[in-house]
Amino acid sequence: MTVRTPSCVPSQIWMAESEGRRVLLESEVYALLAGAGVDVPRHRLVPSPEAVEPALCEALGSEEAVVKVASADLLHKSDVGGLATCRNEPDAVREAAGRVLAAARGASPSARIAGALVVERV
Repeated sequence: MTVRTPSCVPSQIWMAESEGRRVLLESEVYALLAGAGVDVPRHRLVPSPEAVEPALCEALGSEEAVVKVASADLLHKSDVGGLATCRNEPDAVREAAGRVLAAARGASPSARIAGALVVERV
């Protein structure tokens, strides 16, 4: 049997449901809001610290970046060390991403972690 996605339901919701999640990732919420015409901060989800490139920092356009663990299993990121603010420079963002991902994995080894969300600090 083929299940068809109704065009009125955003793909982010179908993706979460197909993964057994009842919570959207922050990046998915940003996509929904942007699709509805709401301004959202510039951001990118990176799977690992190594994925942080100079172009990402340039695209954020702010002096500082906020780095957050991206996990539907960890709703209170600061409780697990999954949140950091840093200079918006590749090395600093990579270090912050590594730190929040390691802290989150240490605090909750069974959590499903999609990566780190790098967001402009507004």
